[in-house]
Amino acid sequence: ILKETESRIQSMAIVHSKLYSTQEYEKINFAEYVKNLTDNFWNTYGIKLKKLRFDIQIENISLNIDTAIPCGLIINELVSNSIKYAFPDNREGIITIALTYGNKNNFYELNVKDNGVGFKNKVNIENTDTLGIQLVKLLSKQMNGELEIITEKNKGTEYMISFEESVYKARK
Repeated sequence: ILKETESRIQSMAIVHSKLYSTQEYEKINFAEYVKNLTDNFWNTYGIKLKKLRFDIQIENISLNIDTAIPCGLIINELVSNSIKYAFPDNREGIITIALTYGNKNNFYELNVKDNGVGFKNKVNIENTDTLGIQLVKLLSKQMNGELEIITEKNKGTEYMISFEESVYKARK
C-alpha cells in the first residue's frame, strides 16, 4: 500500500519536475511525462515488470497541468491494476497507453489497455467497490470525461476516457 501511495505521489511530482525543468509553466509534453511514469513503475514493481512491456502511443501533445495531473493519476492506477492482476503466473504481456486528439468532436481520448486475462465478469462502473476504479471514475468526472471499460475474459481490458482539456480560470 505504501509503495502504491508513493507511486501516486511520484506521478504528481514528475509533472512538477517537468514544468520546472523546461521553464514552461503552463504546458507539459505528455509523451515525455508518460515515459517518465512508466519508468517509475520499475521502482514500485521491479521484477514483476520483467515480462511486461509498455507500448506508448502518444501524438505530439502538450497538456496543461490541470489536465496532465489527473491523466497521470489515472494512468498510474490503471497500469498498477494491470501489473497486479492482468498477468498472473508471470505471464508475458503488453500494456498500451495512448492519447489522441480530435477523434470525437475535438475531444482527447486516453486509452489504457492490456492483453492480460481480463475480468471474469462484466464490470459495472457505477457499482464498483475497488479503490482504484473509484479513483479513476472520480478523476474522469473531475475532467468532465466519459469513462468506458471494455473487457473480455482472456483478451485483456481496455479503459477509454474521452475528455476536453481543462481550462484554468484565474481568480479575480
